[in-house]
Amino acid sequence: MNKLPVGQTIIDAYGFTFTQLGTIIGLIWFPMVISTLLNFLPQLADGYADANVAGASAVESLAVLLLTLLLSAIMYVAVARQALGLRQGPAVFHFALGQPEFRVYGALLVIYFLIGLAALAQLEAQSVGGPVSTLAAFIALPGILFVIYMAVRFVFILVPAIVAENRIDFARIWALTRGNFWRILVVVFAIAIPLWLIECTSMLALMGKDIEAALPPAQTTDPQAIQQHVLALEDVFRRHMPQLIFIWLIMAPFSLGLTLAASASAYRTLSGSVNGTRSVTA
Repeated sequence: MNKLPVGQTIIDAYGFTFTQLGTIIGLIWFPMVISTLLNFLPQLADGYADANVAGASAVESLAVLLLTLLLSAIMYVAVARQALGLRQGPAVFHFALGQPEFRVYGALLVIYFLIGLAALAQLEAQSVGGPVSTLAAFIALPGILFVIYMAVRFVFILVPAIVAENRIDFARIWALTRGNFWRILVVVFAIAIPLWLIECTSMLALMGKDIEAALPPAQTTDPQAIQQHVLALEDVFRRHMPQLIFIWLIMAPFSLGLTLAASASAYRTLSGSVNGTRSVTA
C-alpha cells in the first residue's frame, strides 16, 4: 500500500495547471462552450422563475444532464491524458468520443446514481415522520459522512485510472486509495478552497449589493415576504447570468487542470506507474 505524498501532489497539480494552461484551454474550450449553452441559454432567455415553471420537460432536463455529463467526460479524458503524459504538445481544438470517454462516462453515471440514491433514501426516511423520521435524523450525519468517504475513495483517481488502464475497475481504485482518505482530502481542500474563494469574491464584487438588498431581514418570518425575497434573489442571479457564465468559463481551465493533474499525480504514485503506464508490480 503506497502512501500519497500530499505536498508533492499539490505541487504537481499547480505546476501542471499553470505551465500548461494554454493546452488545457485548447483541450476543453469546445465541449465547454456546448455544455454552457445547454445549461445556461434557457435561463438567459426565460429567467429562473419561468424556467422552473414552463421550461423543459423532465425528460428534456434529464437529456441535457446526461449530455452535459458526456461532454464533461470528453474534457476529463483529454486533460487526464495530458497530465499522465499519454498526450504531448499543445492543443488548439479537441473533441473525441471513443471508448475512453464512454468508459469514464459510464463510471460517472454509476457513481452519481449511487450517490443520488443514497441522498434520496435519506430524504425519504426523514419525510415519513414519527419515530422513523427521528431515527433517520439521528443517522443522517453518519450516513452523509459515509457517502463522502465513499465518493472520495472512488472518485479522486477514477479518471486517470480508467484512462491509463483502459478499463473500469472499482475494486482496484478502492484498493489503491486504501489508507489515503485523509491525504486525499487534504489535497482536495488545497485545490478547492482557493478556487472557491476566488469564485465567491468575484461574485460578491459583481452583485454583492444586489444580493444584500434582496435578502430578507433577519427577523422576517412571514412566508409570503420570504417568498418575495426568494424571487428577488432569483432575479438578481438572472440579471447577472452573463457575468456569472464568464466567471465560470474563466475558472473552468483552472478547476479541471488542478483536479485532474492532482488525480493523475496521485494515480502514478499509488499505482507505481510511470507516465500513465502501469508497472509490472502494480
